[in-house]
Amino acid sequence: MRILIVADTYPPQVNGAAQFTYRLARALAERSHDLLVIVPSRSWHNEQYQQHGVLVVGIASVSLYVNNMRVALPALSQNFIVKTIEAFAPDMTHVQGHFWLSRAVVKLVQNKNIPVIGTNHFMPDNLTHYLHLPVLIERWLNKKLWQQCYSFFESLDAVTTPTNKAAELFTQHGFHKPVQVISNGIDLKTFNPNYDPTLLKKKYHLPDKLTALVVGRLDREKNIDIIIRSIDRKSTRLNSSHTDISRM
Repeated sequence: MRILIVADTYPPQVNGAAQFTYRLARALAERSHDLLVIVPSRSWHNEQYQQHGVLVVGIASVSLYVNNMRVALPALSQNFIVKTIEAFAPDMTHVQGHFWLSRAVVKLVQNKNIPVIGTNHFMPDNLTHYLHLPVLIERWLNKKLWQQCYSFFESLDAVTTPTNKAAELFTQHGFHKPVQVISNGIDLKTFNPNYDPTLLKKKYHLPDKLTALVVGRLDREKNIDIIIRSIDRKSTRLNSSHTDISRM
């Protein structure tokens, strides 16, 4: 199958949505599908390159100077985008967002009656708290951003989210179409519960205690505090269990 993937963020940008899109495209290519990924370019110019069996087309973009993020300007590359899509002739399109580039490509493929699947990675609440706005203004802004998001996804043929919670939030904010929950998945070759954790502890000189490794941004929506409290409670229960056994 010839699959077109569109995303507003992609490596070398570092974030969950970028990594998900990269892993998805690579996995599909390894399963003998033909892949074209349209994303913001790594510079001001349009670009095209092969990466792990995936054809990546970058649309001229500008830097946001935040977390290495860039924003594509599809209006300035309209002819280039049209020619790229026509040359690839996709059987289906999978979009990973609802911003400028995704909207521009979806409009083009829908005019050609190409089916479009959308996966939503965007939660307005995870963005607006950085703005430190008054509570009422933040609520109003969240409502508007949710409306903008789901109005785009309602125009697609199918919609997915990575988690049940994300699907619930989508419907709670007024989305009416069915939402399919499909996990981002885990590479079990790298992350496997059968691996011996003592080797990692020895390598990094970690104490022989309950240990959790968290990889991600130290942002509010990551809820690292919940993980810390959970570990503390788990450790307390384990210590209590060991104490009870020793008394027997």
